[in-house]
Amino acid sequence: MASDPRAEVPGFFRSCWTFRSDIAKSWDFVAAVATIALVMVIPSDDHVSKAANSIATSAIAVSTALVGVVVAGLAVVVVFLDREFVTELDSATQEEGGIAGDYFPFWFVTATGVADVLLAVLLLVTSGMLPTLALRMLTAVVAGLLVWTAVGVFNLVAAMQALGVSRAIHLKKSAPRPIPPGASIGPAAHKVKTGTRR
Repeated sequence: MASDPRAEVPGFFRSCWTFRSDIAKSWDFVAAVATIALVMVIPSDDHVSKAANSIATSAIAVSTALVGVVVAGLAVVVVFLDREFVTELDSATQEEGGIAGDYFPFWFVTATGVADVLLAVLLLVTSGMLPTLALRMLTAVVAGLLVWTAVGVFNLVAAMQALGVSRAIHLKKSAPRPIPPGASIGPAAHKVKTGTRR
């Protein structure tokens, strides 16, 4: 009986723990934390109350679109795969987690986008009922997740661009070399080309 390939892939939270240092060191995480801090400190309570619904509506629209970009990008990356390229990519990125490390950002950015949409819906529903501090905290988290998702997608596009270049180099190396004009193609090939037989 064939084993289920999904059993070889760690779950989301286990993967987050495995790549926790990469998450914490990424500048999209830093941008998200900075956004949360700014929303918590700078705007007045009245401004947060007035802007909460607009932020939530924008977060739903933008995060949904960005998740679509991530899914489409993942589909494009998967098309690039073949046995030789996967082996080469895995060995080249072994220190960063190999293939699992290459594909985890797609999963993680999708998670931040989905979390942002869900929390934005919660913000829309409860903005008129929440205490001032709770409203500020929820608004800050929604804004932070939106920034995290947007910057994460930017990084993914950069990664896909690098993968495309690597794929092109791989194909160039593995392609058969063209025969220079005027070069001898050998007697055996000449016979096949002219249709002669022994």
